[in-house]
Amino acid sequence: MRNHWILLIFSIATLSTGTGCKDQRTKKKSIILPPPLVKYVITRTITHYPTFSALGRAQPVREVVLAPERPGKLIYFEEDLGRTVESGQLIARVKAIGLWPQKRQAEARIHELEVALQKAERDLKRIRQLYKDGVVSRDELEKIELLVKSRRAQLQSAQAGLSTVRENLGSTSVLAPFSGEIVEVYQHKNNFVGAGMPLARLVDLSDVKIVVGVSEVDIPYIRVGDTVEVTAAAYPKKRWKATVHAKSDAVPKNSVSFPVEIRLKNMKTGDGSWEIKSGMTMKVWFRRNPVTGIFLPPSSVVNLKNTRFVYVLNGDTVKRTSVTIGDYYTFRDEIQLIQVFGLSDGLKVLSTGVPRVKDGMKVRAVRTTLFGQDSDSHASKKAAKKHVPSQKDSRAGKQAAAGTTDSREGTR
Repeated sequence: MRNHWILLIFSIATLSTGTGCKDQRTKKKSIILPPPLVKYVITRTITHYPTFSALGRAQPVREVVLAPERPGKLIYFEEDLGRTVESGQLIARVKAIGLWPQKRQAEARIHELEVALQKAERDLKRIRQLYKDGVVSRDELEKIELLVKSRRAQLQSAQAGLSTVRENLGSTSVLAPFSGEIVEVYQHKNNFVGAGMPLARLVDLSDVKIVVGVSEVDIPYIRVGDTVEVTAAAYPKKRWKATVHAKSDAVPKNSVSFPVEIRLKNMKTGDGSWEIKSGMTMKVWFRRNPVTGIFLPPSSVVNLKNTRFVYVLNGDTVKRTSVTIGDYYTFRDEIQLIQVFGLSDGLKVLSTGVPRVKDGMKVRAVRTTLFGQDSDSHASKKAAKKHVPSQKDSRAGKQAAAGTTDSREGTR
């Protein structure tokens, strides 16, 4: 009797366990997951201008180191760093020892010779009249003519001497050869300086040049007069238009690149300072030959056993389409795209979520652009809320939830 009770209890337990497992399997089968969420881009033919860049530093087109032509003591020198000067403005003056007396002596000598010449010319006029009247001889006329010529020669010599003295006096003054800004000061007032000793550095930043090095691969694309774009590390969102001013066909010693000079106009800011400052790090963008075609993100292209294809969206179903690829190109914001052949304009090509789909699978799709911005900012949320799972979606949903892909199509 006891054995019968044990057998009965065991049978009931076994039956309950089997029923529970069956209920769990039934419940698990009833879980239906939605199709995978993907993004797509619409193909269109565009013309892309490939670019390459080179770094350089901004430098003034005009700059000069100011220095005196004569030695002496600096009796005038304004040492204000950063001050603006006009063309012809006095920058410094060296004491002129003995030059001012020489100037006054030369001027007095000139005055003396001018008076003597005037008297000689009056005498010549009078003697010529007397010679016509037969009062004086030919010798006396020639004598006074010779005196006038001598006075004129002496006056010219004295005037030349005065010009020399004035030139020497002028060499004691240092004038600004052009309008600009004092950016470096090397001396101080009352210092004794020699001829040619640097006093200050003057620059004109209204025109800026950038010398960059270009490789032998890219130098054939550059022509004098080409328009290029320039960016600065200090202003990452600003671009300037510039011009190729010159390029060299020879690589300098201890270098592996060809020097190219870029020039552009500088502008002043609200506080009166120049926007581009001397020494700023600049990046110059050059253009290669234009390329026309269809470009896609590299994630759109699947590489399988030397064949390449993309998934084209037709309604809510994807279709595998074979393509041929070209070169990779860098677009704005450093985004890299690949040129694709074999597609037409207006197709919806998957750009993300490609490893999770296979040919003929249903998907939930959201449009995006080539540069990664959704055309509908809340489209993905809307698509996720709107979808209602059906029995047909169960197999695709299970694959997406498990993270499985078709091994023949999901390898890049």
